[in-house]
Amino acid sequence: MAASWSKDFYNSKAWKDLRQVLIIKRGAMCERCGKDCTLTPYELIGHHKKELTPGNINDAMVALNPSNIEIICSDCHNK
Repeated sequence: MAASWSKDFYNSKAWKDLRQVLIIKRGAMCERCGKDCTLTPYELIGHHKKELTPGNINDAMVALNPSNIEIICSDCHNK
């Protein structure tokens, strides 16, 4: 679950649009385990490789940079 300071970001149009574009571009598969989520794309999470913090959440080069985001399934995200 997202931290309270990041909820507005994860609910933003910019984040939702980027996540959707990445899923379409990269395919609806987990980039870690390869799980096919074509029928359940809601299970895919945009995971920031460089963790978001209150200090960098407004830095688009971190928060909205496709090279800093991997698309992973909820199982891999929870590990």
